Amino acid sequence: MPVTEKFPHKSKKGLYFIRDPFINFWFRFVRQNLRHLEMEKIDFVWQEKLSPEFDYYVSRHCEKIIVDVLETLTGTLPFDYERLGRYWDKNIEIDIMALDGEEKNVLLGEIKWQNSPMGIQALRQLKEKAEKLKGLDDVHKHFLFISKSGFTRSLQEMADESVLLFDLRKGPVY
Repeated sequence: MPVTEKFPHKSKKGLYFIRDPFINFWFRFVRQNLRHLEMEKIDFVWQEKLSPEFDYYVSRHCEKIIVDVLETLTGTLPFDYERLGRYWDKNIEIDIMALDGEEKNVLLGEIKWQNSPMGIQALRQLKEKAEKLKGLDDVHKHFLFISKSGFTRSLQEMADESVLLFDLRKGPVY
């Protein structure tokens, strides 16, 4: 359910996923390549089928873990939130979104599981997405970036109370 849904129990925007990581992996990669695996073409399956999609697959599971962790870390965000989750519609997808109870603050977050540092372009893109969101014109916007491979110097220089950086290898970047 998008985190902005006021009545999630009535929403028709839900997505269904296999929750168990092992079963999810099996259906995503093993089942569809079973014939190749039975023929012991393991290198082919890894190089041609699994490797090109693996970072994306891991990033989707990483997003869920990060949202779960953020829910337990009270006081680590710039404001106390009432709702935390993902946001999507037909034009926009935001990995993490948190709203306070009075809807005066919003946190918009991007998670990147890639081998290159996250750069200033990520901030520009997230700000563009924020501009397109309805109902957030008068809301104070905070941005959170979480990266497996760190951040470029230009993005690190933008870090302040409204732009938060978290390196999955080293922790918070200030």
